Amino acid sequence: MKKFTALIHIILLIQFVLPNTAYAGSKKISSYSQQLSAGDVISAINGYRQANGLASLSPNSLLSSLAQGQSDYQASIGTVTHTGPGGTTPQERASAAGYGGGNFFYLSEIIYGGYQQTVQNALSWWQNSSLHNSIMLSSNYSEIGAGVATSGDQVYFTAVLGGPTGSSTSSGGGNDDGSGSGENTQPTQSGPVIMPVQKVTPQADGAIIHTVLTGQTLWTIAAIYEVELSQLYELNDLNQYSFVFPGDQIIIRPAGEYGEDK
Repeated sequence: MKKFTALIHIILLIQFVLPNTAYAGSKKISSYSQQLSAGDVISAINGYRQANGLASLSPNSLLSSLAQGQSDYQASIGTVTHTGPGGTTPQERASAAGYGGGNFFYLSEIIYGGYQQTVQNALSWWQNSSLHNSIMLSSNYSEIGAGVATSGDQVYFTAVLGGPTGSSTSSGGGNDDGSGSGENTQPTQSGPVIMPVQKVTPQADGAIIHTVLTGQTLWTIAAIYEVELSQLYELNDLNQYSFVFPGDQIIIRPAGEYGEDK
């Protein structure tokens, strides 16, 4: 799958606490899940930053959507993983969601999961991992989103930390101390980032099919075509956690319907 060309610095880190029971094929609601909150994950990380003399990260709804979507996906497959639906990576999901508005940004996803785990368990493990710890205390990030999902008593935590630079050119910001990759992580960018959504002409049978281009998202497509986002979900068998990629065919209006073209 062709990757988006937006610059993203990402660190793929994983810790899995082995469960005592087999995973279910789909999420189950348990009383244990009522004790968990994505907001508590954000508060825990921000509290840790404040204790170390750092500013809190601002909650970001888009990053929270990404984090919750990944936690839900992990719960649905019973595995702690950074790989998302369709084999997507965190950077692909962030790009598809339009994070950064086409400018350079840093992004790190940290995850943790296991049997009846708590927010404090997750934070403690991240603190005791030099790589995770450096992410939470990095100055490259200014925003955060989090998600928590359960499958029975199995719990999946995801935190996504982002740092938009607000610049379309490299700022020379140097390496992220949380990388652990040994590679230069200074922002770079090449090629187009977001292609504008343009309406297509209805087909002879009345259908309107939009071909997704680089950087386009479901909500921008819905806005340009002046249709409800829920309508796109229903017509294309998608949901609020779905992402689209270049070349995907999105049904705006099915065949056999002839309405007033806006």
